[in-house]
Amino acid sequence: MNEQNPPPDHLATAEYFQKVQLGILAGCLMILLYLLVALDSANLLLLLMVLVFLALPLTVAFFVVDQKVKYWEKPFQLYSREFSYKPKLKSGAQVPVQVEYQFPTEVNTSDTLDRIHAAASSGIDKSYSLLSDPSDYEETRRLLVQVLSPEIERLGIEVFRIHIVKIQYPSQRYSFSMSYPEEPASIDAPRSLAARAT
Repeated sequence: MNEQNPPPDHLATAEYFQKVQLGILAGCLMILLYLLVALDSANLLLLLMVLVFLALPLTVAFFVVDQKVKYWEKPFQLYSREFSYKPKLKSGAQVPVQVEYQFPTEVNTSDTLDRIHAAASSGIDKSYSLLSDPSDYEETRRLLVQVLSPEIERLGIEVFRIHIVKIQYPSQRYSFSMSYPEEPASIDAPRSLAARAT
């Protein structure tokens, strides 16, 4: 499961096109040097052919490749959705866990979210049922990453982030929560995010 935005494979593709772009730029510079040297030549037709058939296509190709670089470097517009889970410990004590998922906006379909929610719910219930004490933020997050990774791969989601918003321990003295600069939306309520690069 990848949390980097844009994904590493997108950045690798952008890097490849940047190398192509540098090759085109080198070609344009060589043609320019040739034209400067050949300006004294009486063969004007040859110079025009070089300009039309080599320099012009290379210039166009440079800007086309530049657009591809920008496309692959562009981060996904992310969408945010919160879910709540209520796994039980070995003792039977319930531990409400509030989780926020972030993913590309095109993934925001009820079928996809239902599959993610079902996989997370099943995994967290099974894992917590083996515990005497609830896990902390980082352990719970690692658990969800482990549980959801196969489903995210099957769904082909390129960017998926998990944030534990709140864990309500059985005893109030041990309640633990993650605070955000913005007030989190209500449980299961969608929330849009601006695109941002990791």
